[in-house]
Amino acid sequence: MMCAFLSIARDARGLMWYAYDENDGKIGVRYHDDSRIALEETIKKVKQVIPYLLDPVRRPFETTVNESKLYGIVCGTENCLLIVVNPTGNAVEMPTVPEIGNAKVTQLFGQSDDPERANLIDPFSVRAMTWTGAKPKKAKTKAFADDDDSGKPKAKGKSKTKKAKTLK
Repeated sequence: MMCAFLSIARDARGLMWYAYDENDGKIGVRYHDDSRIALEETIKKVKQVIPYLLDPVRRPFETTVNESKLYGIVCGTENCLLIVVNPTGNAVEMPTVPEIGNAKVTQLFGQSDDPERANLIDPFSVRAMTWTGAKPKKAKTKAFADDDDSGKPKAKGKSKTKKAKTLK
């Protein structure tokens, strides 16, 4: 699972599963129950985050906390997602992400049941959470107030917008 989410955190735009040989002559997950179960769990978790990953606003990041490198991605402006991957052997404190601010966070997966470890990401694990961000404000401008949807000024009458002054 960690490899799939490490790819997502590095802003991969797709994932591909492949068959492999575990040196027993049987290729693929249908012969290996533990691998099949792990793959099914990973796919289930990826499906949970797909709607957020499709948002055009995405910010992948890398950060180092206590000499451990973490990888993550923040997606969205209104309905937001944070994925953090810890590929190291150390439990590490979750990084501060400015997009969250004071928003109420909902844990999707990877959180600890122990309240004392609530702010840690376990070794070799993935943590995902969502929150609702502030709705982006629409820019108020009069530049195209009397234009149609094509971006061209209307043919009737004179335009009410003022021409920009050219600086010399």
